[in-house]
Amino acid sequence: MASTLPRFGIVFAVLGCASLLPNAVGAQPPVYRAQWGSFGSGAGQFDHPWAVAADPAGDIYVADAINHRIQKFTDTGTYLTQWGSNGSGDGQFDTPLGVATDATGNVYVADVLNYRIQKFTDTGAYVTQWGSFGTGDGEFRFPVAVVFGPRPTPTTAMSWGRLKSRYH
Repeated sequence: MASTLPRFGIVFAVLGCASLLPNAVGAQPPVYRAQWGSFGSGAGQFDHPWAVAADPAGDIYVADAINHRIQKFTDTGTYLTQWGSNGSGDGQFDTPLGVATDATGNVYVADVLNYRIQKFTDTGAYVTQWGSFGTGDGEFRFPVAVVFGPRPTPTTAMSWGRLKSRYH
């Protein structure tokens, strides 16, 4: 009997990693590069992969929402490492939906149901976090993305229904 479970995987195109696209007018269109992954909770498997980011070295980070983790791969899909588990402690997640990297390779995760942004090294070592539930300064209602501007620190975190700007 064929499985009725949806199939999940990562299709990596240059389009999925905007930081790799040239800023010049007339740049080449995105090019299909590779795909990997299947449904599950093992290394290299996904249950609702939600966001993808690339670091300056070209490694790929995937926010694996239902597995409450971040997985790291080479740009060809070779599994490197993962971190996170379900919870509210440092380095734990409750439905990570956003992932971004900065120019030095740090990884930022929008931890939706813990109402915070967490920062990690490129190997997954916890660095710091900020945010709590609410609508005031420094508070989030379901943060879903982290965005970088021209500075090397995140400048905007998208929270359900609003943008929060100028985080350092």
